[in-house]
Amino acid sequence: MELLVVLVILGILSAIAIPAYNHYINAAKITTAVATLNEVRKNLESYYIDYQDYPAAIDFSTGEDGLGRTVFQPPLVNQINRDLSSIDSYTSDATTYTLVVKANDSKQAVMTLTPLDITY
Repeated sequence: MELLVVLVILGILSAIAIPAYNHYINAAKITTAVATLNEVRKNLESYYIDYQDYPAAIDFSTGEDGLGRTVFQPPLVNQINRDLSSIDSYTSDATTYTLVVKANDSKQAVMTLTPLDITY
């Protein structure tokens, strides 16, 4: 009987702890994705300073634009591939850009990066 009570208590504690743990893991993955997007923003702004334009296209596997110029160094390309689930779209013009990605959390939150904001 005592063993049964202990098992019930452990079951109740597990039912409370596991969802809370998963919530914190997902929150950490979102925070990591936001940090990665902030690094992407910094690199895009550096690119803009260098070339007075945002890249028209980016190969996210190499970190280069359509002209072969480096947008992201290999460590950032690796970070993007590790911390983001997918790159859904990238569009730009002379004065702005929009990058839409999915985070690595369980819900694969859609995140949008612009020069001024990260939304999700």
